[in-house]
Amino acid sequence: VRLLSSNTPRILFLSAITCFHPCKDEAEWLRRTNALLDCEGWGIDGEEAKRAEHIAAWAEFWNRSHVSVSPSAGANAAVAAECAAVTRAYAAQRYTTACAGRGRLPLRFNGSIFTIAYKGDPDYRRWGNGYWWQNTRLPYYPMFAAGDLDMTAPLFDMYLGLCDFNMRRTRKYLGHGGAYFPECIQPWGDHFIGSYGPMCEWKDRKDKLQAHGYHKYEWLGQLEISLMAIMRWQYSQDDVWFRTKALPAVREYVRYFDEHYKTDAAGRYVMYPAQAAETWWDCTNPMTEVAGLTRVTDLLLAMPAAALEPGDRELFAKIRSRVPELPTRRLENGATVFAPAERFDQHRNVETPELYCVFPFRLCSFEKPNAELGRRTYTDGRWHKLYFGWAQNELNAAYLGMAEEARKHIADRALKHSKKTYRWPAYWGPNYDWCPDQDEGGVFQNTIQSMLMQYEGRKIFLLPAWPKDWNCDFKLHAPYNTTVEVRVENGELKNLAVSPASRRADVVIAQPYGNISESNKK
Repeated sequence: VRLLSSNTPRILFLSAITCFHPCKDEAEWLRRTNALLDCEGWGIDGEEAKRAEHIAAWAEFWNRSHVSVSPSAGANAAVAAECAAVTRAYAAQRYTTACAGRGRLPLRFNGSIFTIAYKGDPDYRRWGNGYWWQNTRLPYYPMFAAGDLDMTAPLFDMYLGLCDFNMRRTRKYLGHGGAYFPECIQPWGDHFIGSYGPMCEWKDRKDKLQAHGYHKYEWLGQLEISLMAIMRWQYSQDDVWFRTKALPAVREYVRYFDEHYKTDAAGRYVMYPAQAAETWWDCTNPMTEVAGLTRVTDLLLAMPAAALEPGDRELFAKIRSRVPELPTRRLENGATVFAPAERFDQHRNVETPELYCVFPFRLCSFEKPNAELGRRTYTDGRWHKLYFGWAQNELNAAYLGMAEEARKHIADRALKHSKKTYRWPAYWGPNYDWCPDQDEGGVFQNTIQSMLMQYEGRKIFLLPAWPKDWNCDFKLHAPYNTTVEVRVENGELKNLAVSPASRRADVVIAQPYGNISESNKK
């Protein structure tokens, strides 16, 4: 803790010095390094003031939120090990994010600022140096409940700030209004050249979209950044920020669908050609875009007049009325589950687009009437049951109130997926991506938060997927500038502090699988 609160460049220099004189163990290294810090002659002008300011800034950061998990009474050693690993990895991941998350550009999912050399390249990153939306988003979702809204600024500055560029590209490539951005972009907005194809052929191409098939017809990113901008408004209630910084881009990202797709005889969009994330290439009405457009327009229509401009409500209502129903399919046993799309073909990757109505769009969650449909899809209707890297299956389990399922896989991440090769407990990977994999860390954090607390509208649901043999002290943030502090002990709520106090009436104590306590329904 003392080293982390000191001046980083100097610490790196001192660490290098101690490396020339090998220490027998970590304690000796810490003792000798701290001795160097305390020596006369190491100070610089204003050192003490800067040090005090630095420590105060980190203290403010750690006081925003916390999650500390411990075993319940009578729990065995395996449970105690789970709790210790989860607590340590959660704090380490939040610290890793804070170190890298305050720059001009968004976080790098494949190594952050702590990437390690590979084959002579000190800045090696699997999947390159550009931004992939489905990867970039994951470490940002936990920032809302953690109270770290300030660190979301680089994400919004880039993806919302590129809207004019994206509108011009849409007009030039597709000949209509609205705006889209591709899955893979450079910070200035261009496609990866490897995805787009040779630019020298552009004038001769009838199809101006990218040549690469894995995300050629994927319009998911613009819906998720719109969702996240609405989430920022929900948490901060900053009408001015939303209306001036977010709404101009959100409007065009949503309008794109109305400009791009025709409607059927019933007046609903026929989203074709389309794809369900990277996994199903030949789709009509994919779950990803259908769920995203449904959720985003519902939330926009629920926003106050102060956050919107004249004419917006009519536009969003028209688009909402044209969105198809969430797609479903029948299993061989006759059971109904969510589907990747109304029609889908060409299976190419290992995502779970059939559950994007759960995470990130929360149209199906533990307290909703369709929760059992979501759980049946999770248990019987998924093609891919993966629990590492960017795979978000246990996050879906948490949203659906499946406590033991979420607990099993989140504990495995903490105990196994942060490799023993590395000392830092949040140095995830390598798996799909490079070390430290910020997708894994983001899914890990978000799952724990969602096991402890979820929200819908003004309602705050506590413990919707929390295992009874895990105790927890936590402080998390909720919409409407709200903080919730809780002590859970042996399956019971011991302490509950809500600020502002007026929000206590909106708190509902939930139990796994969506059984809401009778005494707390109101």
